[in-house]
Amino acid sequence: MNAEGKPNMTRLEKLQEKVAGRFEIIEEVAFDHEKGHQYHVLNLETWEEEIRCTGELTGTKDTSFNNYEPGRRYSVSTHGMSDTSFYHQWKQMKSRCNNSTQPYHGTYSLLGYCKEWESFDNFKRDMYDSYKPGLTIDRIDNTKGYSKDNCRWATLKQQQRNKINNTKMPLFNEIPLTVNVIDMADAFGLNTMTLRYRLENNQSPMQALTKQTNKQKEHMQAMTPEEQYQFICESNAILEPILEEALEQYINWYDNQLHASEMK
Repeated sequence: MNAEGKPNMTRLEKLQEKVAGRFEIIEEVAFDHEKGHQYHVLNLETWEEEIRCTGELTGTKDTSFNNYEPGRRYSVSTHGMSDTSFYHQWKQMKSRCNNSTQPYHGTYSLLGYCKEWESFDNFKRDMYDSYKPGLTIDRIDNTKGYSKDNCRWATLKQQQRNKINNTKMPLFNEIPLTVNVIDMADAFGLNTMTLRYRLENNQSPMQALTKQTNKQKEHMQAMTPEEQYQFICESNAILEPILEEALEQYINWYDNQLHASEMK
């Protein structure tokens, strides 16, 4: 512990802090007592993987060893996909689990990824056919690690819905039914943060959902009748499964209440 009571940073963490924004350190690959440490890194300017020594990363005296030459870039892959977003998804997945400087590293490192996905070729074999640009790797069950059976490609909004800490809200104050805030915000054309703010400030669920913002009013007024109809249809499509799930919750709650009254 340091003077502030925080855990002391490791050598690798200190180096990552120095080069943040320019390089992401993936792993140390070699060490020579005379010439220093050598690292496998991701260059955040070019999105190329390189082998660099400490001096090359920090801008201090260059070092080289094991036949590495200062300033020279080394290719560490032969698949020709190092500059693709698909390849970056694989590297980010590994970094979340292996790099202690990454947010929520403690959680990701415990869950990890399957041994086969240590190899990019295996990851490509399992996930490339279903990939589309703009999607990110998403775990279906957030209590399990990354693997073919537990992963899919998802949009950012889909990932938010899948988070363990996805915020719930009551559907009615009188009955204990809960739904996802992000789903209800979508259905009513609200910003998620706006809806959360209203609920946190003690507005009833119906008030929070139905009070229109100025932006909403302007948006609706600018719509043609056909666009308004389309918006209503899309809202209903979002609401239908939400209300079906809420109805199941209500039936279970009612059955429990009935059973409790019969036991008295």
